[in-house]
Amino acid sequence: MAETKSQPHDSIILDKNPKIISILVTSRCNLRCVMCDHGIREVEKQDFDSSLIGNMGDSISRASLVDLTGLGEPLLSKLFWEILANHPVTEKTSERDFVIYFNTNGTLLNENNIRKILNSRVRKIKISLDAADADVYYKIRGVKLADVVAGVRNLILKRNSLHRDYPRIGIQMTLMRENLHQLRPMIDLCEEVKADFFEVWSLNNVDESLAKIYIVDRNGWVFNYHEQMLDGIPKDELTQVIADFHAYARQKQIPFFSVVLGKRTASEDSLSDDCWDDTEVKWREESIRCIIPWKEQRIDYYGNVFACCWGPRPIGNIRDATLKSIWHGEAIHEMRRDLIDGKVPRLCVGAACPYLIGRSGAAAAPPREPSSATSRPILWKILDRFLRFVRRP
Repeated sequence: MAETKSQPHDSIILDKNPKIISILVTSRCNLRCVMCDHGIREVEKQDFDSSLIGNMGDSISRASLVDLTGLGEPLLSKLFWEILANHPVTEKTSERDFVIYFNTNGTLLNENNIRKILNSRVRKIKISLDAADADVYYKIRGVKLADVVAGVRNLILKRNSLHRDYPRIGIQMTLMRENLHQLRPMIDLCEEVKADFFEVWSLNNVDESLAKIYIVDRNGWVFNYHEQMLDGIPKDELTQVIADFHAYARQKQIPFFSVVLGKRTASEDSLSDDCWDDTEVKWREESIRCIIPWKEQRIDYYGNVFACCWGPRPIGNIRDATLKSIWHGEAIHEMRRDLIDGKVPRLCVGAACPYLIGRSGAAAAPPREPSSATSRPILWKILDRFLRFVRRP
């Protein structure tokens, strides 16, 4: 643990290197989900500059988890497959060597892609499925549920045939009013395909002025982000629905993790990542107990480095500095100090973060300017700041 006179807090640095490196490999996507940026406009096609990998030094090799999820579908990324090919499974591969993690919409789980995934050191896969009912799923995602479920089932069967624990394969659901009644059926689906876990994340509670901009008309069904958020449901009613879901998951012995309106709940057998379990920040009573800035570095297509997926402003750029120097830099130190002191960090203002819901000082921030030279209308600049917080893919 490093400490100097300029660092009065003794929990500023706990690890010499980040445990989690997240690389936004691509913004390309083959779906237009209603709650996603891709659902409302033509997203600029961007791929992570593979030449920047060398600027990361040894941070990737020292990480416990390498997250290859971006704004798009990672299986469409050339770099994604290159990284997997560079991390093959061999007879000498140990459990700790499985470090790669990604989210996928599951539409590209064909035989060839499943083979390449299982031949690499993938630790965890989350497949985004928002309903067990084909009609509800089609409303949200715009594709056939049966095809995706078939791919998920095949991936799990092939993994099991190798008599391996990894990759852990689970289903992730974005919860909104439209699919709130699908929680129990989703647990039944997890049981049917033999998924390892089930995660639920509610739509982010964001400023009404931004949420009302986000409206999608899909074949006569109008998705209004503001109306689909769960915060308008009576608290007792929503609490009972979530409690019933947790009880049913336990009954079916499906490990679960949920974040609903900022409240996190995990089952006793939840498959949490070890890299999140060993942080011992010396919190105070007033602290904002977010451990992410002590664990993760997230790099976008332009080399900007963020403290987490919700961060609206970068803490550095790997074109100008190494990941290690950014990890030990003043910007992230300031963020950590503020969290310990119970202050909303300057670089977090405006983030649709569950740790900041209802806190003073967490008001909407000015739009984050894109780092490319591309000029876009002000509406898209506003949406860029908001939509990057929605769970992907």
